[in-house]
Amino acid sequence: RPAVLHGWNWWSCPPAPDDQPKYKNTQMLPTWFDTLRDSARKNGQEELIPTYRKNSLWVQAQSRKDGLEYARRCPHVEGFILWAWLDFHQDAEGVLDDFWEPKDVSAGEFLKSVGDTVVVLAKEGNRAVKMNQIERIPLAVSHYGEADLTGAVLKWQAVRDQKVFERGQLRLKAVKYGELTQAGDAAVNLPKANHGYKFDLLVTLEKNGKSVNSNNWSFWA
Repeated sequence: RPAVLHGWNWWSCPPAPDDQPKYKNTQMLPTWFDTLRDSARKNGQEELIPTYRKNSLWVQAQSRKDGLEYARRCPHVEGFILWAWLDFHQDAEGVLDDFWEPKDVSAGEFLKSVGDTVVVLAKEGNRAVKMNQIERIPLAVSHYGEADLTGAVLKWQAVRDQKVFERGQLRLKAVKYGELTQAGDAAVNLPKANHGYKFDLLVTLEKNGKSVNSNNWSFWA
């Protein structure tokens, strides 16, 4: 049955006290900064506010990316509204702050997840994988743009410590409009190591040698 899901997942972070002077000549009284400092001070954590802010912004960005791409790969979702584009005073939930300034995500990075055409992980799953084996990571393309992507190529690279250790490509015979097209698997041969390591999967969708969009995700072996 058709349904509307309200408030699915939700991302926020502490406000940045250094931004308080920006509100000097506005109609707002930014008392939330004082509340934040007072609460942190009483608990002996005032010096940790910048660390909490930095780490919370990172988690907010990663969670937003996962949520948006989940919506793009779910075949039963016909649309979504992002909450929120802007922060609302003490509710630092937006991509931009109260003054329309980016917080930690560039326009290019944001469009990886919300563009007309988006490359997504085809399945939501575990990002912790076993080394010394071939890990098959399924990919898909969510296409709502006008371009005809028949014959497009999905090129991928696995990168560890800024070095490419595996690469490949997937040719797409057809990409359906307004649907999710399964592209196939990136088969990554994970090298053995004496300790766990992080690697990134970088993927670019190309048509006639030109990039349509790209995306990337982190994994841990």
